Amino acid sequence: MDIRPFKWRETNVYIDISSTDRIQFELPENYKMEWTVEPDLQSWRMHSKIEGEEETRRTLLSPQRAILLQIVEDNFSERPIYFSRGCDPSFLGGLEEYFQLCGLVSRLTPIKTKDTKYEIDVAKLEQLFKAENLTNYKDVLENNYPRISGMAVSNYPFVLMNLANHYRLSGKDNELKQLIELYKNKLKIGFNTQYEQLIINELEK
Repeated sequence: MDIRPFKWRETNVYIDISSTDRIQFELPENYKMEWTVEPDLQSWRMHSKIEGEEETRRTLLSPQRAILLQIVEDNFSERPIYFSRGCDPSFLGGLEEYFQLCGLVSRLTPIKTKDTKYEIDVAKLEQLFKAENLTNYKDVLENNYPRISGMAVSNYPFVLMNLANHYRLSGKDNELKQLIELYKNKLKIGFNTQYEQLIINELEK
């Protein structure tokens, strides 16, 4: 409770990675994850003006982001770090650029993953969408839990769309057709018919 905002300007922080990640992501021996940690608070107070320097507002790092930084620095080289899907991006401090989609969670990786083979973990997404894993999905219609059910019915289609796009780009037409049928049979349950139709329209494009 004693933590207060820190005076902070945009800073590149270099974080040690595990030998397992170094091998998996084919990185050199001396590689460190580079995270640009930006201030997320601003004061109306101005920095003391130095002759010839442009006057700027004082910027700070919130306790929330400072704790996130500490968690990543202390743990990333020792164990995997995962984030739940649906987290407000403002809480992530730019770490989402390093995420690998693993289903309903995202794994923090040592590299920026967009447009790379590490952007999604295909095997884990395929495991998530096995038909037997979705048997009780429609239970949300009878047992709707505020905040939880909404996350489920938005996150499952989002993840499925990512897997569908992978199949499309990989020319796996048969797998894509099976995924569309899976959505219609297991995930299209009438919870939000307009949203569900939008998903089907996108899948069938």
